Amino acid sequence: MSILIVEDTEVTLLLLRNIAERTGEEVLSAGTGEEALRILEEHPEIRLLVSDVMMPGMDGLELVRRLRDRPEWSDLPVLFISGVSRKEAVMEAARLHSVGWILKPIDRPSEILTRLEKALAKHPPRLENPDTAQRRLGISRPAFLGTVKAFSNCSRDARETLEIQGELEEGLERSLRESAATLGARALLASLDVEGEARIPRVRRELEALQGVLDRVLAEAQTGRSG
Repeated sequence: MSILIVEDTEVTLLLLRNIAERTGEEVLSAGTGEEALRILEEHPEIRLLVSDVMMPGMDGLELVRRLRDRPEWSDLPVLFISGVSRKEAVMEAARLHSVGWILKPIDRPSEILTRLEKALAKHPPRLENPDTAQRRLGISRPAFLGTVKAFSNCSRDARETLEIQGELEEGLERSLRESAATLGARALLASLDVEGEARIPRVRRELEALQGVLDRVLAEAQTGRSG
């Protein structure tokens, strides 16, 4: 899970990265809209976009217009940052369903951190904290990791099925829903409930992002045993 910051001024970018890292999320960055699109392609786990409005080449508003035209990214929370607050730009940001507008210069980091945390809270978590989930389920660590492994296998099967067939079979979707509910994969559950043409692209994106989280949980458990 991560935040992508798009900003072409290095001083502002470094300050925003420092603030964003306090959320506990991984922070990625880009200097242009074009670079941001490439990063989004490579990182489906991104949960929040923080974008400057005025940039060389593709500006922030055009970047988000392109994202809103793509079903898999049409729900991504976006915070805009700018040194000006022209009425037309603010209205366009609202039309693009942004979750806020940050004015430069950034001189109140605590306020920015609060805005970031509120924006992240609008996006359901990809997986419940493993320790919390284990306590909730009331099972041993080996048994819990076994459920994570089974969920990982189910997730891989679903990704392969979508790749080949472009849709989920009823039995596989039922297993996916039950596994997601058991382990607190709320973002995946939300994507499965989407209707219309956005459903499959969003499910595919969530499965790709979730797989990385599940793999990390299992790898950390393996490292703990070997250590």
